[in-house]
Order: sequence, then C-alpha cells, then structure tokens
Amino acid sequence: MVRLLLASALALAFVAPAFAQSTGGRVGGFGGSSSSGSSYRYRSPTSSSSSSSSSSSSSSASRPLPTYEEQQATAERRRVWRETHEERGAPTVTPEELRAFEREPYWSSRSLEDGAAVAGGAFFFALVLYLIGWLIFAKRHEVRRLSLGFGPRSRVELQERLRTLARDAKTATPQQRGALLAEVLSLLRAHRDDVRYVAWQAIPTRQEAGVKRFFALASELRARYRHETTTGARTAPDLTYRAEEGPGLLVVSVLTFGALGKHAFGKTPRELDLALFAMEQPFPEGFELIWSPSEQADRLSSAELEALYPELQRLDDTVGRVVCRACGAVHPRELGRCPACGRPS
Repeated sequence: MVRLLLASALALAFVAPAFAQSTGGRVGGFGGSSSSGSSYRYRSPTSSSSSSSSSSSSSSASRPLPTYEEQQATAERRRVWRETHEERGAPTVTPEELRAFEREPYWSSRSLEDGAAVAGGAFFFALVLYLIGWLIFAKRHEVRRLSLGFGPRSRVELQERLRTLARDAKTATPQQRGALLAEVLSLLRAHRDDVRYVAWQAIPTRQEAGVKRFFALASELRARYRHETTTGARTAPDLTYRAEEGPGLLVVSVLTFGALGKHAFGKTPRELDLALFAMEQPFPEGFELIWSPSEQADRLSSAELEALYPELQRLDDTVGRVVCRACGAVHPRELGRCPACGRPS
C-alpha cells in the first residue's frame, strides 16, 4: 500500500508540471519540513544500538514507535536467530538474515522505476491527445476561389450589374459579406448558360497562413489587368477597340476565406452548379470579387484570356486560341475566320 501511494505521488510530481507547462503556468515546490531526519523506514529496534552513537536527538525522536505486532515479530525473529546459531555453534550471520534486519529506504529502485513508467505513460498519452487535437483543429479554415469566363452574350449586362454591386456594396461585417456573396452567386447562376471557361480551388489552411494566402491570391488576380476603374478613374486611358479582339469575353473571380466548407467542388469542370453551390457561405471572414475587363470599350478575346488565365479550362469549342494553317497568325476562334488572311477558323 505504501509503495502504491509513493508511486502515485511520484506520478503526480512528473505529470503535473508537464500539463501546467503547456499553459504557461507554474507548479512546483517541495513539501514537508527541512529537518535532517532519517530517510529510511524503521523496521527493527536492534539497529538503534549501532547508530545511537552518531545520531542526533532530533533524528531519533522523529522515528515512529513500533507497534505491538512489530515488537512480537521482532521477538520471534530474535528467537529463531538464537536457535539457529546455537545449533550451528557459531554466531555467523547469513545474507538472508541481513536482508531480514536491514532497513528499507523510502525511495527504492522499484518505486523509482514505477514512477518513471507512470510518468512516461502520462507523457505519451498527452502527446497522443495533442496530435489528435492538432489534426482536428489545426486546419479549420479554407480559401476558396471560383473563376468563370463568360461569353459575349452576357458580358455587357454582367459588367453593369457588377459595377452597381461594387458601388453599393457593404462588407464591414461577416453578415454583410455573406449577403453580398449570395447576391453575386445568384447573378452568376442567372448567366450560367453563357459560361465558356471555369476554374476553382479549395485550399485548407490555418487561420494565420490562410489570411496571407487569401490576400496573395487576390493580389495575383488583380495583377492580371493594369487599370482598376471601379476604385479610381471611371475610364482607363487609351481604350481602343480592335476588330481582331472580337465581341469580347468577361472573367469573374470570387474569393472567400472562412471555416471549412460543408460542400466539396465537383471532379469535372462541367459540374458548374455544384461549384456554385460549394461557394456558398453565410458568414465569410474574407470576400473578394474581381472581374475583367470592367469597361465596355475594353475587349478580352479568348486568345488573350487563355494567355492571361492559363488555369481556366475551356468548356466548348466555340472559343479558344487558334493558329491559322494558311498564314500562321494567332487569333480567337469566335471570329470565325483569320483576320490576317480571311481563312475560316
């Protein structure tokens, strides 16, 4: 029973600092007085004769008095010892007798081993809990991106509606950002039949790294064009429409940052409805809406789109970058014929 209590105390002495240290607190100290009393457990009164000349009165007074049962056991051992030595005829002490009369230390090697085993088990259990918690809660945020390339039939209307949204948008709170996101997704669904290109991403991350990834991705998309007319001048300088650019396409990108999405994107680019559904989020921590071109006089052909947005995947063969077999000129497929030589695409 005493060994069990000592092992428990030692286990708490090892485990308590390990758990407290993880929260920045402190637990420690050393219980009991600082007297120089004996660190051994008293077992036999015969040992007092060999140490009475060197022990102090304070150390002898700190020893516990033997009980009646211990006194009877000691008397029995003495009787057996006398009878054994009288039969042998010589007062020789055997190793077994020495072990029977020696005093056992409080901190034996067995108790230290038990305490170390308990402390090691507790440390391993705490490590497993930490790893499980890290796997569950470490990457609880996600950066999501959806980019759609619309054809010329929807370009003008989308440009006007997006400009109005940008002028009247309120994004100060997660609720306002969620409402704006829902309105944008509803607008994109209304023109889903005119989508020619698509790309999406879902990046699980931790919150600190996710914020940097979100702004880096938004900056990279905004770097695809030179002038941002919705926040500065109403029109960009030197806007000249060229016939070889065709009727023009429009790329709209939606970025969100927040908790892990409940719905996953599809496995093929044609699962557009599933992609729009996966972008829904009621209270996003971050929201960014980017589109290009923003001016009607500025045109983006499919040939230019595939050069500026190589990650977008084409959904049909009505658009794309084409090389003329006759003259080798590069032109967009939506023109129908090569602007240099007039050969049909």
